[in-house]
Amino acid sequence: MPAVDAAPRDATASAVSIPAAQILRLLQRASREVRDLDLGCSVDRVALQDLSPLRFATEYVQRNKPVVITDAIDDWPALRLWGERYLESHPAGEVLVTVDVTPNGRGDAIRTVADHASGRLQQWFVTPHERRMTLREFFSLMRKTRAADKPGSTVSTTREVPYMQHQNSNLCEELGMLLDDIRPGMPWAEEVFGDPPEAINIWIGDERSATSFHKDHYENLYAVIRGTKVFSLLPPCDAYRMYLTRCPAACYMPRGDVPCGAVYGEVSSQPSVNPTPRAASGAAAGVSDGGGACGWEGTADTVPDGAAGLEAEKGDPSRLVAVLQDPGYEVLWSAVDTTVQDPKARQAQGLFFGLEDGWNSAAAAGVHCGGGDVSGHAIRDDDSNDFNDTTLRGGRGRDDGREDGCDTANGSCSSGGSVDPWDTAGGAPLVVEVGPGEVLYLPALWYHQVEQYTAAERAPSSRPGGSRAAAAVTTAATGASAAADTTADHGQGQQQQAQQVDMKGDEEEYVIAVNFWYDMKYDGRYSAFKLVEGLATALGLADTPPAQEAGGDGHYS
Repeated sequence: MPAVDAAPRDATASAVSIPAAQILRLLQRASREVRDLDLGCSVDRVALQDLSPLRFATEYVQRNKPVVITDAIDDWPALRLWGERYLESHPAGEVLVTVDVTPNGRGDAIRTVADHASGRLQQWFVTPHERRMTLREFFSLMRKTRAADKPGSTVSTTREVPYMQHQNSNLCEELGMLLDDIRPGMPWAEEVFGDPPEAINIWIGDERSATSFHKDHYENLYAVIRGTKVFSLLPPCDAYRMYLTRCPAACYMPRGDVPCGAVYGEVSSQPSVNPTPRAASGAAAGVSDGGGACGWEGTADTVPDGAAGLEAEKGDPSRLVAVLQDPGYEVLWSAVDTTVQDPKARQAQGLFFGLEDGWNSAAAAGVHCGGGDVSGHAIRDDDSNDFNDTTLRGGRGRDDGREDGCDTANGSCSSGGSVDPWDTAGGAPLVVEVGPGEVLYLPALWYHQVEQYTAAERAPSSRPGGSRAAAAVTTAATGASAAADTTADHGQGQQQQAQQVDMKGDEEEYVIAVNFWYDMKYDGRYSAFKLVEGLATALGLADTPPAQEAGGDGHYS
């Protein structure tokens, strides 16, 4: 019998010696495998009558897999009633609600801010300006700001985008008298999750607002009543791709309300445009800044084009600026935004978008770790520590030797012989539209970005994730019968939406939704997710989490 070496292996030393690029390769392989083995390229659509609590629990909740449930809220009076006129005339119209207002439709997101003193561009995590008003006043503000945003509008006002998205169970806490309109709720879900929802939130907005990528520590059922929500989804194993960035926390505030001595900056009214460093322009024109912020003093801290713009800015103390929180703290948040179509911005986030030329995204990420810098190299999908782009230039680089293609048996797709940039990153996001009468089950810990459009608006010309994400949806059919079923289900939703518009005449259209949060279970899936997060931090793909984050992770949809 051979002698056994009783000396324990130095596991720590072995782990440190693993090249960073090899760890990243393993993470990307896991992302591809979860799509090949389970998720496919599309989100299932199942009618509630075909979805027993047992099937919902075993096929979706236990597998942490999203699904769109059709005909799930047909019994809700809200599906027929909720619109501008009904909600304004309802007694709830006189109730005070919390409305989030931003200059660009992007609250709870990383924004580029031009510091008012130096003009230097910085990245801050900015939350919306919260205002209290009646529900009727909210609809009035929506109409006013929409009119100002129309092309050729002569309305002279600072751009504002209102959005009812306060959460914290705002439907129950602020508009409880509307709860009868969503009876009987979702009893089939409570049977699976074991308890009533932790919170019920109402969302009212339009296509000007979008929600940035984030995750929730809740099981989420998202019911759309009017309009359409467009979700871009990534599973928890893709956390390393999200470019988690630690930023100073700030909030929007009218310039005239900025406290004395507060640090603030300008943010563009267009979501994908950087702000003009106005302070620098004013300094160049020889205009004094007047010191720190202190209410509205008519200072030249935001002159857009030298001294010429000073008078116009003096007359607008209501414009929203980003103000750093005091006392300050930092928030870890995803810097990915698929609504931005700038090719350079996408190339800088190769771990998410992939690379058009087929190079593995580790090169763009510039991974630094114990294994050294792999910037400028692609990853070969084998056990070697040498890296080149040969395999990835040829396609997916599968481990099982099969040719690339679309497996219609399980919905897994790839790009054939050509290189699909999504494959170099680990896979495309799942993009799903949820229309009136439909409910999205969004499992806990899934990263999601949300766009929306009203019945009066066409779908976004560029789908979330750009043309490549649109292609991922287009090629996601799992066979002729599945495609036919999906088309029929979604067609019913569109028909319901058309009927709503007809019933409510010429009133303005909105996107209205209600979502239910149920407590998640902290089990092995959570441990696996934390492992991916920890590896991303160790590899330098994500910033180290702040020692303290005010408000925890945040829950935004």
